[in-house]
Amino acid sequence: MLLKGRKEKDMWKEKILTAMIVGAMTGCATSTQTTGGGLTDSAIATQIANRAFDAEMRQATPMRMPPVNLTSDYHVKISHDTIVSELPYFGVAHTASFNEGSALNFTSRITGYTARTEKAGRHRVDVTTRHGNDELHYSFIIYDNGNVSLDVIPQQRDRIGFTGSLREKE
Repeated sequence: MLLKGRKEKDMWKEKILTAMIVGAMTGCATSTQTTGGGLTDSAIATQIANRAFDAEMRQATPMRMPPVNLTSDYHVKISHDTIVSELPYFGVAHTASFNEGSALNFTSRITGYTARTEKAGRHRVDVTTRHGNDELHYSFIIYDNGNVSLDVIPQQRDRIGFTGSLREKE
């Protein structure tokens, strides 16, 4: 009876160890794939270097509210010296804006652009622009799998974060 109990324990240990190994191997296999849209890490680096990328946003994280899932086509497009921002804004404005339209829905010239690789698989792109009386700072973190994290920091409003992914070039 004692021998049978030890065999059962050993079998459970083997099953748990096998499950852990399979789980670890599955995680490693998914980290080397291209994005769902088919972008490779070299294509992403090229888009960043050429100042030509388009990020589609799926979730907004306002400063004073819970996260909001976005259901419409919201995106930010960088095209050389121009930014096209078509994003919603949820938050507090510190000053009133007159005749400027939506806070984050505009096309404007880029006044500052820096891009650097922070560590393997992670690029940081900082863009500065003006919209009406406000100066806005867009801080992108773009991962080699195509996922994007964006912080928009206006001077006259609360900051807001977004998450999404890069779109493939047409």
